[in-house]
Amino acid sequence: MFNTLSIDVEDYFHVSNFEGVIRQFEWDGLEPRVHRNTFKLLEILEEFNCRATFFVLGWVAEKYPDIVRRIDACGHEIACHSYSHKLIFTQTPEQFRRETRRAKAVLEDITGREVIGYRAPSYSITRSTMWALDVLIEEGFRYDSSIFPIYHDRYGISDFERFPHTIKRGAGEILEFPLTTVRMWGINLPIAGGGYFRLLPYPLVRWGLKAVNERERRPAIVYLHPWELDPEQPKIDAGRLMRFRHYINIAATEEKFRRLLSDFKFIPARDLLCEMLSQPAPVAERAATLNVEPRRTADSLSLVIPVFNEEDNVEPLHRLIKQALEGVSSNYEIIFVDDGSRDRTFERVAALREADDRVKLIRLRRNSGQTVALSAGFAAAKGDIILSMDGDLQNDPADIPALLAKIEAGYDLVCGWRKERKDRFLSRKLPSRIANWIIRLATGIDIHDNGCSLKAYRASLIKRLRPQADMHRFIPALASLAGARIAEVVVSHHPRKFGKSKYGLSRIFAVTCDLLYLKMMIGYSSRPATWFSITSLPFVSLGLLFLGKGLYHAVYGNYPNALLLSLLTSGALMMLLAFQLFLFGLIAEMLLKTGRFRHSKIVLAVEE
Repeated sequence: MFNTLSIDVEDYFHVSNFEGVIRQFEWDGLEPRVHRNTFKLLEILEEFNCRATFFVLGWVAEKYPDIVRRIDACGHEIACHSYSHKLIFTQTPEQFRRETRRAKAVLEDITGREVIGYRAPSYSITRSTMWALDVLIEEGFRYDSSIFPIYHDRYGISDFERFPHTIKRGAGEILEFPLTTVRMWGINLPIAGGGYFRLLPYPLVRWGLKAVNERERRPAIVYLHPWELDPEQPKIDAGRLMRFRHYINIAATEEKFRRLLSDFKFIPARDLLCEMLSQPAPVAERAATLNVEPRRTADSLSLVIPVFNEEDNVEPLHRLIKQALEGVSSNYEIIFVDDGSRDRTFERVAALREADDRVKLIRLRRNSGQTVALSAGFAAAKGDIILSMDGDLQNDPADIPALLAKIEAGYDLVCGWRKERKDRFLSRKLPSRIANWIIRLATGIDIHDNGCSLKAYRASLIKRLRPQADMHRFIPALASLAGARIAEVVVSHHPRKFGKSKYGLSRIFAVTCDLLYLKMMIGYSSRPATWFSITSLPFVSLGLLFLGKGLYHAVYGNYPNALLLSLLTSGALMMLLAFQLFLFGLIAEMLLKTGRFRHSKIVLAVEE
C-alpha cells in the first residue's frame, strides 16, 4: 500500500515552539540552515527513489526560490504551508486569506504549476477555525492536511475522522488528509511524524503504520521537517517544554527516517488524491460530513429482518420501509425471519405477505438467536445489496438511503452507528459500550457500534461469511479479515414502543467468549502454529514452576513425599498439555499449507 510522505519546509527559527522568543522581524538576522537541510533531505529521498509532497513556507520560497525549483526539478509536489507561519486562530478570515493568497502566488510564480494542497502552521485548523476550509476552497485548493485527530494543548480535534475524506462546506468541497494516528483503547495515538516520530522507538512507529496499512487497510500521512535532520542547529534558549519538544532525539532522526523509507512506500499527496478520485478508495468517512440525497439504484435490494415476539412492530415497520425506498428502488424484497416467536408475529407477517408480494417469510422451528436468523435471511436473499435491521422499530428505515449511498461509493460493508442511543443506561447502553470497547481492543477494527443491526452489505461479501453462535456483532471484523472496504454512518435510534428487549448484561460474557475465537481468526488464521504456541505458554510456565519447585524441595527440602509427588505430577501434566497444544498448532499448520483450505483466504481477499 502507498502512503503519503509530507515535508514542511521551514527553518528551525520558524517553529511555533520559539515564537515567544524569536519575532518575525528577527528572522533575517539568524543563521539560515533551510538550504543545507532541505538539499540533504532531497538526496536521501533520491537514494530511496521516493517522491513526497513539500509544504513550503511562502517566506522561504520568496527568499530562497532555488530551493523550490530544486524540489520541483526532483519530481516532488509543491504545496503551501502559509506565508509567515502564523497560527490560523490568531488571524481573522480576511487576514488568513491575504496570507494564504500571497504564499500560493509566490509558489506558483516560481514553479509555473498550480498549487492545490495546503497545510496550516502547527495544524491550527481546529474546531474553532473550520472557517479556514471555506477560504481554502475559494482560493482554489483541492485538499488540506491541517487537522490532527488527537488531543493536544495547542491543536487537534480528538474525535475527527482519522482517514482521508471529503468535507462539504458552504463554499464547496475539499478533501481532508488528517495526520495519521493509531487507535488503541479508544484513543487516537499520534505516530505520524515530527516530534512523535523522534520521541517514539522506531519499532513502535513501524508497528503503528503497519497496523493502519494492514489491519485497517488505509494509507498513512507522515510528516517531517528539514531541521529535524540537523542536530548541529543553533540551540534556542526557550522554556524546558519547548526545548524538549524541539530537540528530543534529533540526532537519531536521520537513521530512523532511512529505516522508514526502507520499510514503507510513499507517494505525493496529489497522487493519492488522483487514486481516490479515480476509483473507490478504502477510506472511512462519516455521514455527518455528507448531505445524502436519495437516488435511484439499479441494484436489487434485499432487506433481512429477524423478528422474535414483535407482533405489534412488523406492520408499522413494513409501512416505513416502503416509504423509505420510494424513489430509491422498486426492485427490492423484504425478508422477515421469524425466530420461533410465541406471539402472533408469524400471522401478522403472513398477512403482509398476502398483501405485498415483495414480502418473504422464513420461519425457524425454535428460537435460535439473531445470528442464525440473519444467516437464514442472507442465504435466502436474492438482491445484489443486502440490508439488515432489527424488527423492533428502533432502527429507522429512513437511514437506508444513506447506507446505499456509501455502498455505491465503493464500500463493501456499511455499519450504522447509533450515536444518540435511546435505551436504558444500565441494561442496554452500558453493556453495549463495554462490549464495543472489548471488540475494538481485541480486533483493532475501529467501529463504534458493532451491535447495530442496521447494516448494508454487498451480497458477494456477506454470503461468503459464516458467522456462528452470537457472532453477528463481529461481522465487521470477519469482513475486514476478508479484505472488505468498511465505512460507518451515523443513524437514528428510537425508543422501543412495543415489546421487550431480548438483551442485557449477560451478553458481555458471550462477547468475551466469542472474541477468543475471533482473535484467533483475525490474527492467526494464516499461522495457527503461532496461536497454539502462544496459548501453550501459560502451561509451560506453570509446568516449569511446579517441576522446579518439586525438584528443589526433593534435593534441599523436607517436603512430604505426597506433596512432592503432586508437584512433579502437576508439572508433568502442564508440560504435556503445552506439548499437545503445540502439536495441534503443527497439525493445523500442515492442514493449512497442504489441505484444501490453503488458497481460500487469498481468493477471498483479492475478489473485486
